[in-house]
Amino acid sequence: MPPKNKQTGIFGESLAKDFLIKKGYKILIQNQKVGHKEIDLIAQKNKNIIFVEVKTRQKNGFPEADESLSSKQIKSLKKAIKTYSVQNKINLEKTRLDLIAINLKEEKRSVEIKHYKEII
Repeated sequence: MPPKNKQTGIFGESLAKDFLIKKGYKILIQNQKVGHKEIDLIAQKNKNIIFVEVKTRQKNGFPEADESLSSKQIKSLKKAIKTYSVQNKINLEKTRLDLIAINLKEEKRSVEIKHYKEII
């Protein structure tokens, strides 16, 4: 990932983390490596463990953040979630995968955050 994209990603993950905390989620882990895949955020709300993929894009670019998660990435995330859950004795029925899509609007200096729950 080029440096500017990496900075955008780090900024987006920080925004997503703050967003989830304000919504009552407890952040357990950030940037968890599972094999070759990285899970951006692992959070807890009530008794559920939520694995969160964060996508951040400049609004003037295409695709927008909520359109940038491919089926290949979802398949890879599902595998990582299963592996992580088995290794940590987490009941898969108590887990879900969410997407937080962040579009940065430079011209208005604002941020649009969308939270998609249970994307699989």
